[in-house]
Amino acid sequence: EDVASHGASIAGQAACFAVTSDFKLYKDGVLLSDACKNDSGGNCELTLATLNMKNANYYVGKSQYASDAYLKAVIRAVRISPTVLGASDMLVAPIHYDFAGGSLQASTGLTAPLHGNAKLGTTAGASNGVALDGSASTYVSLPGLALDAWTAFTIEVCADIPAAGG
Repeated sequence: EDVASHGASIAGQAACFAVTSDFKLYKDGVLLSDACKNDSGGNCELTLATLNMKNANYYVGKSQYASDAYLKAVIRAVRISPTVLGASDMLVAPIHYDFAGGSLQASTGLTAPLHGNAKLGTTAGASNGVALDGSASTYVSLPGLALDAWTAFTIEVCADIPAAGG
């Protein structure tokens, strides 16, 4: 796989990002980073269980850390898979929130609650999706994932980032 530079700003762009449990980072299916090595020089393996994420809350637009900023973007889709996907398999997964389709319900039947000023629908200058304005307490919860039991995963988020940045 080709590795692309990832130092440029994504402000004003629509993009899909994916991270895998083997520490690969993709943008629109292009590998950006595969740099993690363990103490023995081998590839790192990441599981949410080893990160002590049991019973964690899973959000889009909000960090687990109170001092972090909230995201300003329109989230079009979130896909989570219990396996490491290759670039050709990106954007196809069992837990799938297609916000651009106008629904907060995942393909599994779970519903993603909106918080704060988060709004579902078309926003000025943006595509359909969940609009997050960057204000405090504005985010989307992803319920019932139980990711801490998975030994491998891929998490994908497609978003429109405003020109002023997110």
